[in-house]
Amino acid sequence: MYNDNRLFKFFLLFLKLISAIGTILIAFTLIKNAIDNYSITKAGSLILNISIYAALASGALNIFQVICLFVPINNLFRIIYIASVFVSNAFLIFVSVIWLSVYQFMFLGISLGLLGLILISFQVKKRRD
Repeated sequence: MYNDNRLFKFFLLFLKLISAIGTILIAFTLIKNAIDNYSITKAGSLILNISIYAALASGALNIFQVICLFVPINNLFRIIYIASVFVSNAFLIFVSVIWLSVYQFMFLGISLGLLGLILISFQVKKRRD
């Protein structure tokens, strides 16, 4: 997709792979551990359950975005790609904010999500100009 800038493409690949692995790790390991060990999650509230599915969806969308980086796509898939970037970064921020009180390193997820939103916003603005 970003054929004109190889360095930016590999930076995005690195960012997306870290985000995908991180959100899937959060969904399977950290949240399961927190549900078993912390009293804040014993109530089984809806927002905590939604955060598990949001982490899985964010990981799946990041894997889709990695595929889109190296495959030539048309305008429809470019729009789907941009929408998936916004959604996956919003999910990453949502999950990180929910679990910030349990795991202090979730600020990294918030930082990665904000960085992703900033990068895609600049990319969309650049394409419009």
